[in-house]
Amino acid sequence: MARLQIPQNLNIDTVLEFPDASEPLVVDASGVRFVEPTGLVQLSLLLQHIASRSTDVQFVAPNDQAVGVYLARMDFYNDVPPSIGLVNAINPRSIGRQALNDVLIPLRRFQTSREAEELSEDLRQFIRGQDLPAPLHSVIWDIAAELCDNAASHGWSPHGGFLAAQRYGSDNRQIAVADLGVGIRKHLARNPLYASVTSDVAAIEKAIKPGVTGTNERRGWGLNEVQEQAGRVHRATLIIRSGDGVARVAIAGPRRTRSFSTTTVVGL
Repeated sequence: MARLQIPQNLNIDTVLEFPDASEPLVVDASGVRFVEPTGLVQLSLLLQHIASRSTDVQFVAPNDQAVGVYLARMDFYNDVPPSIGLVNAINPRSIGRQALNDVLIPLRRFQTSREAEELSEDLRQFIRGQDLPAPLHSVIWDIAAELCDNAASHGWSPHGGFLAAQRYGSDNRQIAVADLGVGIRKHLARNPLYASVTSDVAAIEKAIKPGVTGTNERRGWGLNEVQEQAGRVHRATLIIRSGDGVARVAIAGPRRTRSFSTTTVVGL
């Protein structure tokens, strides 16, 4: 069987490859030592993607006990396609009722706009149950709901999207949403105003501006709304990846500092 080696660190800078091969495959995550929500949502999408192409797939879970427990606590295995064989995976029931103080939002999958809306209501109740200062609880809910709706409405991915969020210490939170949809550039190209945009970087640069949309409706406020909400917590960083384009928006209250670059796939 062919083998895909998952890199040791699945962090905010990791960009996984999504191969189109249909041969039997081992997805080897045995060497993974660190996982952030951004890596978690990518890994979940990778398994959905591979399972749609091959009926003979195995996932080798991390050898690192702490990482293995983290995947179980974040509900990673809930949406692993049933056709994928699990090797050395920790049964979530075996870890008992461990503290979830660092789990801001467990891994959740959504496919349609209606599912994204239903998920947002579940998130509202989940976040309210945590000890978060105002306005942080409402900001996290607004951002997560907006990103999920944006992915469901414009991504048109057969695999849907994934959301996860975690807290690090007392003042650092990371929210991650990912999908395998058409991408920002192809979405904007449906609108004649943006049909001439030829690079992913340029498409992202336009998409984060208010009123820019690939539809004929008066939309295009989602990513701008995310920036506005993030500004309510004084300091935040918004990272957007689509195709080979990357945008980083440093937010400090009403101020925004934007940088754009291209990225390369790593790790497989």
